[in-house]
Amino acid sequence: MEFEAHGTPIQNFYTGQSIFITGGTGFLGKILIEKLLRTCPNISMIYLLIRSKKEKSPECRLDEIFEKPLFDRIKREVPNFHKKITPIVGDLDARDFGLSENDKNILITQTSIIFHVAANVRFFEHINIAITENVTATHTILKLAKRMPNLKSFIHVSTAFANCHVKHIEERFYSYPIKHKDLMTLIRNLPENQVEKKISTITSQWANTYTFTKAIAEGLLRDESGDLPIAIFRPSIVLSTANEPVAGWIDNVYGPIGITVAGVLGIARFHHCNGNVKANIVPVDLTVNALIVSAWDTFNQNRYDIMCITSL
Repeated sequence: MEFEAHGTPIQNFYTGQSIFITGGTGFLGKILIEKLLRTCPNISMIYLLIRSKKEKSPECRLDEIFEKPLFDRIKREVPNFHKKITPIVGDLDARDFGLSENDKNILITQTSIIFHVAANVRFFEHINIAITENVTATHTILKLAKRMPNLKSFIHVSTAFANCHVKHIEERFYSYPIKHKDLMTLIRNLPENQVEKKISTITSQWANTYTFTKAIAEGLLRDESGDLPIAIFRPSIVLSTANEPVAGWIDNVYGPIGITVAGVLGIARFHHCNGNVKANIVPVDLTVNALIVSAWDTFNQNRYDIMCITSL
């Protein structure tokens, strides 16, 4: 379908595009979907990877999400927005996401932009689970991306702290003492306690299993992306919205929010900190703005060199 270009360069880029999003039911993902459909209404379709949960179908889960105040504004401005979201049943833990052949073919033939947002963000998750959901899942979506003939941009959401073992972090790739292939082989062939024992010296350089596995996923993309139009997006600590679609929205107790709540309730009267250090905190709506623009920027690069983009 052809559309006339009357919007901004960003809106024109997204016009007629089909977008595959993982992690769309999470905090960052919800804001991403809302902003895309509200400000780029000529998007063709958003394919959303979603799993059944607590005996609720993907469709029921989506309906519940759309009832949140977060979507009140888009309901007024783009009433039929939900018609441009197609749930794709899948699970990060399953081989090839557990996709049906039909859904796999739809994604391969239709997708032109990927936002890989899904991740296990528990800091001290069991190593096998963290590797499966943060490394193996990235490998799975990369394999899909290589089969997509219309792919214009692939944005992998990492974290600004993936390379926290380095004193001064730059927007570039780093080398790691173990390869993603070796990690994935270990979790396939060894019990978790043996995996932890074998790589304990390596993982001790990182603060937790989350940052370690996100770093390894970056290495995977560096080594195996080939000439795909890929960028790695590294947000810092993402907190509540600053302005839109509603100011101050957050759907869980993330990071410093727990400290704030404890203070408001009078549970915590003080917190020891260094007043000379700036907190790496960014509002989720500003993060999503940068994420959306990153896909456009990746497509518009003169060469398809994989990029690292930090949002602080």
